[in-house]
Amino acid sequence: MNKNVNHITEEPIIRIGIILPEDKNTEIIIDFPNPSNYTINSEPLSKKLFVKCQSESILINNKLADKFVIEPNNSLNKNDFTIINSVPTGRRFHWQSEIQVRIPGKVIIQNHNGYLFIINELPLEQYLPYVSTSEMNPDCPSALLEAQTIAARSWLLANRKVNHPKLDIDVCNDDCCQRYQGVTDIPDKSLQAIQKTFGQVLLYNNEICDARYSKCCGGITESFENVWGGKPIPYLSGIPDFPPNNNQTDDLLNFIKSSPPAFCSERYVKPSDIKKYLGKVDKSSSYYRWNIAYSQKEITSIINQKLDLDATNIINISPLKRGYSGRITKLKIDYINKSDKNKSIILNSEYDIRNALHKQFLYSSAIIIEQKTQRNYLPEKFKFIGAGWGHGVGLCQIGALGMALNEYSAGDILKHYFKNIKIEKIY
Repeated sequence: MNKNVNHITEEPIIRIGIILPEDKNTEIIIDFPNPSNYTINSEPLSKKLFVKCQSESILINNKLADKFVIEPNNSLNKNDFTIINSVPTGRRFHWQSEIQVRIPGKVIIQNHNGYLFIINELPLEQYLPYVSTSEMNPDCPSALLEAQTIAARSWLLANRKVNHPKLDIDVCNDDCCQRYQGVTDIPDKSLQAIQKTFGQVLLYNNEICDARYSKCCGGITESFENVWGGKPIPYLSGIPDFPPNNNQTDDLLNFIKSSPPAFCSERYVKPSDIKKYLGKVDKSSSYYRWNIAYSQKEITSIINQKLDLDATNIINISPLKRGYSGRITKLKIDYINKSDKNKSIILNSEYDIRNALHKQFLYSSAIIIEQKTQRNYLPEKFKFIGAGWGHGVGLCQIGALGMALNEYSAGDILKHYFKNIKIEKIY
């Protein structure tokens, strides 16, 4: 997509994948509290739809068609929703689960190679409040909701059709794009954030910014190229997540082992408040600093499963390269295989590292690895001392929350995380 601001002069209609072919769902139930406010393929709608793939078509309540389109009437009010059950969230991450979502707008149901493919179509500004309330709780301060809304709008306009190029959608509903999980009713604070920032985006050199964000940077944000490769992006370079002239990041390893007062630390966001402010599918935990320990048997089993190895013992886990934030971007695992030979494997991305070192998914690759060695020179225990949750690039959501709780404005927050940007209304 061309990200030049001159190519967008009015609010776009966007298409969001809700159930993707990769989910491999073949049937689902959809409910409507007010079915009279909708039609399905131009006919009256039932209160409950039983949706099933049949051959290359879709079967709904004993009616067969290649595609079903559910459309709201013009009289639709803000309390009318399509309720889709058993929607995957957190695909391939440690918080993966299924939830019920309530979404507005048009819904398109298709059969994609034998699996359900459900798309939600609606204007961008109607989509955004559901993103802000899915990413962070609507009880968050207004400055955080406004900053999140501008970042989300910018990211979407800069990344339409990028993550799912083979599907005719702009984005999906999940973390690889942006969380879009719906709510029963949009809180007034979220609507106010949309109204106050309507059409506003982040600009750099007159292009809409690819405004990345993650849950918790751990005290230092990461540079774009260290996570996704390619050329550095100036406004996505790593920064210390501290007030001006209060940076404490000279020694990365000591920084991770300690708990300095960054915006995403307990100094700015109390641990007791984290659950109150997180998104609805997030699990309350300690994200700024955390640790996890494995026995030799446990880590060997996990690595074998994740990397399809035949290791009998792990000899060593050693970082080869770290990014600006201390996140490991290249990791070597030495092991003994079933033929009693020494082998090694190298992982070349923070994503692969996080996937390989946890049964589900490691919070972050910003880790210090401590190994307790036995007399036979094989480690008996591995301990990971970690910082942050997520890739760490761009806006740190818990850090932005810390700033908002301490009376920083939305503009202050965005200009802290995205250097040398402008905030501008484009439609």
